[in-house]
Amino acid sequence: MGMPSISISFTEAAKSFISRAERAVVGLILLGTVPSAGPVVTITRLDEIATCGLDTTGKAQARLAMLGCDGKSPSKLICYVLASNATAYTDALTYFDTIKDLNYIAVPSVATKQKEKDIADWIVAQRAEGKIVKAVLPNYAGASIGVVNFATTSMTEESTTFSTEDYCSRIAGLIAACPINESVTYKALPELDGCTKLSLTELDTAIDAGKLVVFWDGEKVKIARGVNSFVTTTPTMGAQFRKIHVVDIMDMILADIRRTAEDHYIGRYTNSYDNKCLLLAAVGNYLADLERQQLIKVKNVDIDIDANRSYLQTQGIDTSEMTDQELREAATGSTVFLTATISIFDAIEDIVLPITV
Repeated sequence: MGMPSISISFTEAAKSFISRAERAVVGLILLGTVPSAGPVVTITRLDEIATCGLDTTGKAQARLAMLGCDGKSPSKLICYVLASNATAYTDALTYFDTIKDLNYIAVPSVATKQKEKDIADWIVAQRAEGKIVKAVLPNYAGASIGVVNFATTSMTEESTTFSTEDYCSRIAGLIAACPINESVTYKALPELDGCTKLSLTELDTAIDAGKLVVFWDGEKVKIARGVNSFVTTTPTMGAQFRKIHVVDIMDMILADIRRTAEDHYIGRYTNSYDNKCLLLAAVGNYLADLERQQLIKVKNVDIDIDANRSYLQTQGIDTSEMTDQELREAATGSTVFLTATISIFDAIEDIVLPITV
């Protein structure tokens, strides 16, 4: 009868992909007065901030995060408050380890490069475990698809001036609230009335260096281009990995496939060829649904014949005379080797229109 649970779960995941992406969660680590109710403060609406228990600085940071994108806030803001004299973020990071649906984190109290490295290292560890959390850090010195390097020196809102560090909360909230089928490139920050002025050459240089910066277009302040801190491409990680929008889609796909397989497939079925094909069909249908939503283009989803061959060879089995079909059907212990090739649609960010008169 097949595997209805995994097929249904993949179908539901695909159908809800965009709506789930719009329920992004932001985490903030704040230094200040720890609320009497405890260090964790959860906010779901802007109007909750006034009575949320945070101190004045914490409320200001929460407001920035909840301003969101195009009038829409992140679905949830989770603040963890450490005492002003805290020397490490261990307690906060231990808590955020337990938050399964965390998407972006910002730490407006990052004051040293060592603390920044602690956050970046935590992001790397989280992503290695299959979590899709990313961070917004000020003037980040490293390079990672999981870290957005915010690098504008100052922004102004009426009489208030924000430093790079101050404004990371705002950038994290904006990215998290941006629809998954859009990018943050040219997204406006309507509360601002000024920012550090950069020439076109300076903007290009910053973007090429993996820096997310904002600029004044003559009327409003906007995000220049939605890039993360990853700069040096490789044969397996091309220029598309530099885009926040592309990485967000990739992360959700990987998380969906991992979670659904763990919940509904692993340990529940024998590793027969028929069951491999059923899993393959479920994954293929999931990706096809995303293609219909114009998020990706599916090029190939199949059993990985080359990986099967390599596995059999490690078991001392001669594969030189085996046909492709025999390799597909071969027993591979407890491992299912699948392969997929997709391309993720970027958002329209550049328009070339030569006009001849």
